[in-house]
Amino acid sequence: MNNRILLIGILMMSLLAFSSALDVEFESESFINNFDVPLNFTVNFDKVDAGRYNVYTYADLYITPADVFYLEDDNSSLEFSIMPFDRLEMVGAYVFTYVINHRGVEKIEKRQIVNFYDLEDVINVDTNNIKFDEGVVQIFVENNIDVDLKNITVKFSSVLFNIEETFDLDGEEVVVIDVDVDEDLLKKTKAGTYVLNAEFEGDNGSEDILGKLYLEAKKGIETIEESKGFFMKRDIINKINSGNTVEIVEIEVSKDLFSRLFTSFSEEPLSINREGRKVYYNWEKKMVPDSSFELVTRTNYFYPIFIIVLVYFIIWAVKKISETKVSVKKTAVPIKTKNGEFALRVTLNVKARWDVEDLKVIDRVPNTVKLYRKSFSVQPKSIDVNTRSMKWEIEELEAGEERIFSYIVYSRVGYVGKFSLPKAVVKYKIDEVSRQDYSNGVFFLAEQKDSEGNDKD
Repeated sequence: MNNRILLIGILMMSLLAFSSALDVEFESESFINNFDVPLNFTVNFDKVDAGRYNVYTYADLYITPADVFYLEDDNSSLEFSIMPFDRLEMVGAYVFTYVINHRGVEKIEKRQIVNFYDLEDVINVDTNNIKFDEGVVQIFVENNIDVDLKNITVKFSSVLFNIEETFDLDGEEVVVIDVDVDEDLLKKTKAGTYVLNAEFEGDNGSEDILGKLYLEAKKGIETIEESKGFFMKRDIINKINSGNTVEIVEIEVSKDLFSRLFTSFSEEPLSINREGRKVYYNWEKKMVPDSSFELVTRTNYFYPIFIIVLVYFIIWAVKKISETKVSVKKTAVPIKTKNGEFALRVTLNVKARWDVEDLKVIDRVPNTVKLYRKSFSVQPKSIDVNTRSMKWEIEELEAGEERIFSYIVYSRVGYVGKFSLPKAVVKYKIDEVSRQDYSNGVFFLAEQKDSEGNDKD
């Protein structure tokens, strides 16, 4: 009995001595699901007996190397790795037991706690506050646990960029990635917070981590004004949203009561207000970033000039008519002759606007035609052969009274083209004051005739 107790005591002392001679150091105590990153640990064999050893566990983990090895001295250090089996799917703390076996002599059991994490629980993705005029975005990727991720590929996508990067992300490290942003796209994007999606390529598929992208606000409305033309004046007002916020812009244009009558706008005004001699037109526009609002005002000064000329002409015509006491209208129409000669019937229509006396109507025949003396509707008082003129005399003519004189001129030589007759003259007295007026000029377009008097083509 005493010998048995002594043997057990010696065995217990040997086991305690072996256990105290082993020192185990774990580099990390965490696993990230979907990433095959082993958990490494080192066993320091200090003052142990030479022999054959191996390390193993019955948990849902496997330890490598799993082969039996031989120690010849008592100062060896060996490295091992632990990886979970695929059937182990969990999140949180996991306690397992592993064995350091001195084969045929002693077995030492040790307990270890490891933690399992999903990627979204350990990785943070964020950006700096993006300034409107810098054009560079800094992406911050932070690893919150002591697991080194080597040569990982991440696809970043947002409203401002889409890139793919490959880099190392060691445990408890922050990686900074600089991204150049297209300036035109940056100007068109409104200020605010946007989603930044980071797609991590894992060993068993990809996983998305959502972050935030911060675009700082910058207000800025640029105004460009331009005027062109004089009689056709164009005033151009261009409002440009040079910031990245939505802005409400207002434009006001004033016109006087005269110029407003000849003014048009490229866009209908929102409101029109009159104050005294001025009329105010107002526009309001909601503008997104990198947009413009152009207003064109057209004032056509040809209209008032045309109106002034028209009014002047009307005044002149009225004045002319009022100054004309006796009007003479002269007309000429072609007539047919037996022999097909060129012939015109000339008619003078004389009408008094005032009471006149001692009225004389004088008309002249061109040298190129002859006067048919038997054609007079009213025989003239005299005919002057030298001047080729005729004169009719009327002692008095009351206002509104009208007289008509007609005669025929002809030529045996055919005419082709434009034929003109001189103006007739009317001389008269009003209250013993001598005055005179003229008829209108007469132009006649003659066509060539054939031998039978028909028009030639």
